[in-house]
Amino acid sequence: WMTVATHHASDGSTHVEHGDVSCGWILDRTALHCDRRHRSPDGGLRVSIQIWQADESTRALQIDTYTAGRFGHVVQRSATLSPASVTLTATIPWRSGRANTRSQFRAENSGFHYRNETEEAPGRWRLDFDERWQPASRSDQAPPAIRGIDHVPVAVADLQVAIERYQRLGFALKPGRPHPNGVENQHVKFRDGTEIELITAPRGVDRQTRNYRSHIARGQGPAFLSLFAPAEARLLSVLNAARLTYTRESGLVVMSPDGPLGYVFFGRRNKSPTDLPAHFAHRNTAQSVRAVWLAADDLSAEHRLFAALGATFKEETVYVPDPVDATVARFAEGAVVMLPGRHQIVTGHRIVGMTVSVADLKTAREVIGAAGMAGAAAADRVFVAPAQALGYWLEFR
Repeated sequence: WMTVATHHASDGSTHVEHGDVSCGWILDRTALHCDRRHRSPDGGLRVSIQIWQADESTRALQIDTYTAGRFGHVVQRSATLSPASVTLTATIPWRSGRANTRSQFRAENSGFHYRNETEEAPGRWRLDFDERWQPASRSDQAPPAIRGIDHVPVAVADLQVAIERYQRLGFALKPGRPHPNGVENQHVKFRDGTEIELITAPRGVDRQTRNYRSHIARGQGPAFLSLFAPAEARLLSVLNAARLTYTRESGLVVMSPDGPLGYVFFGRRNKSPTDLPAHFAHRNTAQSVRAVWLAADDLSAEHRLFAALGATFKEETVYVPDPVDATVARFAEGAVVMLPGRHQIVTGHRIVGMTVSVADLKTAREVIGAAGMAGAAAADRVFVAPAQALGYWLEFR
């Protein structure tokens, strides 16, 4: 299972941890053994083991937890039990005394929702832990709503400067069409339909252009993330089932612009009849946008969205360009790397990098090196720093 846990402190502050839980029966199926891994926003990893045992005669659930050399023993008694949910109560000894707690597990959206409350005073309960579990694999369910990355619009202050920069990096570009609101753009296209879009808005005349102008004022870089949804009916079915709010703009499905996912929308990989072989003839041998990197202190909304859309999650060591442990959401044809907020380049801009696959890394390295824009490198990848890529890390691999 993949989990997103929100911890609520008594002073009103919160912090979010992403993790995974793997469980299996032991002791002739009389106990459940769970290995838990949670990663906090600062990148710290917390590992624990839990043993769950139930006593049907007393309706009690015993939970033993081992973590960081410490041992915790809790006996929770079942107050209510149904096929959809179970409510548990317990009295737990703390250093300051004993505290009454109550927990609830509830089936929700093919996963589980776990809440824990502590009684601070007689009759006054405070939520201290809220966790959602989603299956890490959905191979036995309907096909995923998302196949991978569609495209990433990169907002730039001067489109001509951006064109020259990307041509030096070895990309071929296709001019964009005229837009009624004055938006100007150029496309870095790949044969699989993924692309990087260089885009600017000389004037703010509507919501789209004002958003781009505001984004550029804070700093150049990726402004939106478009995910590839090959079947819109399937996409809408998943979003509705998960109670994720969305709207439509210019014929596209867009996540609610008022929420944390307002930068995410869905495309169908625009393969135009005006595409020419020259538009895919990249000197750096680039072939596809394979991954997008996100960074924020709280990516729980993204985690919930990607889980609903059929992603699988795994804790991995990634290079951005320094090695860091992160959660990676994988789709059939791409991935999203989820990083702590300290990796943001411009405060508030969640998209901080992209990974582009290449046919020949040696050629890519030579082209980028000749342009004087090669940054950190390793045997199997080369990076272009945000100052050269115009606001984000660009990895060739």
